[in-house]
Amino acid sequence: MVEWLPTSESRLLFVIGDPVSHSLSPAIHNRAIRRLGLDAVYVAIRVTGEMLGSFTSLCRINRVLGFNVTIPHKIAVAALVDRLDESAELTGCVNTVRACNGLLEGFNTDVAGVEKPLRGSGFKGGGVAAVVGAGGGARAAVLALLSMGCRVLVLNRSPGRAFELEKHFSGKGFSVETRSLKDAERVLQQADVIVNATPVGMGSSVETPFPTGFLRSGQTILDMVYTPHPTRLIKEASEKGLKTVPGVEMLVHQAAESFEIWFGFKPPLEEMREEALRRLRG
Repeated sequence: MVEWLPTSESRLLFVIGDPVSHSLSPAIHNRAIRRLGLDAVYVAIRVTGEMLGSFTSLCRINRVLGFNVTIPHKIAVAALVDRLDESAELTGCVNTVRACNGLLEGFNTDVAGVEKPLRGSGFKGGGVAAVVGAGGGARAAVLALLSMGCRVLVLNRSPGRAFELEKHFSGKGFSVETRSLKDAERVLQQADVIVNATPVGMGSSVETPFPTGFLRSGQTILDMVYTPHPTRLIKEASEKGLKTVPGVEMLVHQAAESFEIWFGFKPPLEEMREEALRRLRG
């Protein structure tokens, strides 16, 4: 029996990326939408770089409430919206767009998606933070950690991209330090909190973004990758007795922030988490 179907008047929400079929965002947002009895529907759409301009133009119609942005478009979308909130301005990345009266406003709820679960794990901020990666997710992690009073060190395979990140934040008045991968062991052992902002470990991959032998007691590890659950990184860090924040926590917290931006009130966070975990466990 079908419990719910969208109507011709339903408000539209999307998540775009390339690829995007793996996204759990439709499942968790539609769970919240149904729970609250809202006339809206959330759909995943594969959008290539060449399609971005046309897609954002189409989202200016009245039925569209907004959309989420995932890999690889977070930086590109920032240049296509009409306004940026502070989090999007400071990171240069957008993962959430709100459409209102033909205008598009960009936000970066990934920042809250990092900070809230880190605080929930007991990490109070300060000390040294290491971010592995230099893409859009890494920029959100950097801003979250800076706002928590951390000294932030960035490790990335491509020195050029890491330098771009460092230069971007320097232009915003922040100090971010980049390090070569050859310094990974020293940097990671120095860190109080480590964030994996790369896709390494996603899906069927059994890799870790760095050797877990580099880890030491007392650290907190956040992995942005949420599938599989748990990732090998989270599993091995947990076995060492470290505090861990799995990617599903970031997913759910950033989603809840996006939902509130679109609808103006908080969603049922626990139900969103429950749906995400149900999907991840098959």
